[in-house]
Amino acid sequence: VKSLVQQATDGNDRLFGYAVADTLSGGLGNDSLYGYAGNDLLQGDEGNDTLYGGAGNDTLVGGLGNDYLYGEAGNDVYRFDRGWGQDTLINSDSNIDKTDTIEFGTGIRAEDIILSRNSDDLILLLKGSSDRITVSSYFNQDA
Repeated sequence: VKSLVQQATDGNDRLFGYAVADTLSGGLGNDSLYGYAGNDLLQGDEGNDTLYGGAGNDTLVGGLGNDYLYGEAGNDVYRFDRGWGQDTLINSDSNIDKTDTIEFGTGIRAEDIILSRNSDDLILLLKGSSDRITVSSYFNQDA
């Protein structure tokens, strides 16, 4: 098996991937998605979701709601768009040779983003909205 696709129900679900390239979609509800190994696509969809990328180069898409996105090991991509709420990115991988990326939706330009600092966290706020990304412990040398 080289890939696996799982779609959750409309409730609060927990989906678990494997050591392959998983595509996990939460649907409605407050879901927890676990990618584990492999280059995974985790999509929270609607609800306040928690996504764990695990090892591999993962893409994490919180979707609507206030989500927690854990990229973990690998070069991960976090996607964010207008109207998606207030997401928190938490990355516990201390490998300095990796590159994580935040991809913003179509039409979001650099001048639409206000950067600020709150303690060790980096805050990216979209102008004219309450939408924001908090990059947890961004300014902490040990994170």
